[in-house]
Amino acid sequence: MWRFFSRQVAEEVLKLLGNDRVEVLDQCNCLNYTYVLINTGLGEFLGIAYTPVEDLRTGEVGVVPRVEELPELVINLDSLVRALGIALINAVSNYLVVRDGLRLSQGDLKSEILRFVKPRARLVLSVVLRRLQRHSGISAVFINWRGGVT
Repeated sequence: MWRFFSRQVAEEVLKLLGNDRVEVLDQCNCLNYTYVLINTGLGEFLGIAYTPVEDLRTGEVGVVPRVEELPELVINLDSLVRALGIALINAVSNYLVVRDGLRLSQGDLKSEILRFVKPRARLVLSVVLRRLQRHSGISAVFINWRGGVT
């Protein structure tokens, strides 16, 4: 039987998660990036994914991502729903890294992220982070339109 790689990843993430409580607080299919913000027993965690801009449309996607539905989200026919699923996998993965005590062994994570963000997308990422901060009160790093960190 042929299976999607993204579904296999989602199933493995659910196995690692076990019975831990995860609640989706906020999500958005924004221009260039999709994010999902989750709450766990260890706090709030953010996951992002690429938004296929060619599929953006006005209005809501109509799906609130739930951890239990993760394998179905990542293979959904709607690419915006798939992006929510991938962002949810990334948020849960961030939680698992903290829960299991893993640490970044070398380098600066902010610098690594900025290295891969396209210059025009930095403004959009900044807007997304500001919305998250207003919504949840978490502190965030803002990336200005010239690529600097504020």
